[in-house]
Amino acid sequence: MRALGSLRLPSPEQTWSHGTNSFAQLSEAVQDNSITAIEADIVMGRDLSAPENDSVVPIMSHPPILESHLSAATFLDEATKGEGTRILTRHTKLDFKHFDAVEPTLQAFKNLKVDGNGRCVYLNADVFQGPGSADVTVPADEFVQKCLDIIISDVSSFSMLLLL
Repeated sequence: MRALGSLRLPSPEQTWSHGTNSFAQLSEAVQDNSITAIEADIVMGRDLSAPENDSVVPIMSHPPILESHLSAATFLDEATKGEGTRILTRHTKLDFKHFDAVEPTLQAFKNLKVDGNGRCVYLNADVFQGPGSADVTVPADEFVQKCLDIIISDVSSFSMLLLL
């Protein structure tokens, strides 16, 4: 396993696709060669692409919207390419808005057997109350611990960085 201290940050010169929370936005971002990084928000909500399934799952959306046609699992599948070991196509920032979305999303990512190919996955959560928000939905200590518990064994294959 590679030491955490050896992880290199990507260049700060990135062209971002922000709020990439729909299938159309994601498709556009992965097809546009000028886009080098993708940011998306993750909440627990209804996946409208599977209307027969009323269960609450991690989806790509920003509160207060809790419905989306893009599940986190589909997002991760589309943001990577290849058979067997998947290749991350862009630096990716996952911005968790609900703590309950962290574990299933990171497990899905881990199950894809992703090779970062020199790209980073940034893990971010709103751990402080921001302007206009009623409460903090992601506790900082639990977020960091959950991320470390799930990803620490995979640090050798690609870079995941925690951002608070």
